[in-house]
Amino acid sequence: QTKSRSSMVIIISVVVPSVLVLCILAVAVLLMKKKNKRRTIQSIVTESVIQNEDLDRKGSLIFDLDSIIVATNNFSKANKLGQGGFGPVYK
Repeated sequence: QTKSRSSMVIIISVVVPSVLVLCILAVAVLLMKKKNKRRTIQSIVTESVIQNEDLDRKGSLIFDLDSIIVATNNFSKANKLGQGGFGPVYK
């Protein structure tokens, strides 16, 4: 019985620390992925802000409704080029 008891102690002394190390590694990997994801999102937001600033510097084209009605001949089907993600596209 002492032999089986010492075997059990050896098994426990190897398995428990191994499981703890694996858990710590898993948590570390998850934290690193979360941190990288946050960096990626931040870089996308930063790039978007830079692009928006570029648009602001160039000046966006803003047309009043009357100008658009005249340019499209009152949204004539003859001037419709197709359908886009935000609605009809006119020439």
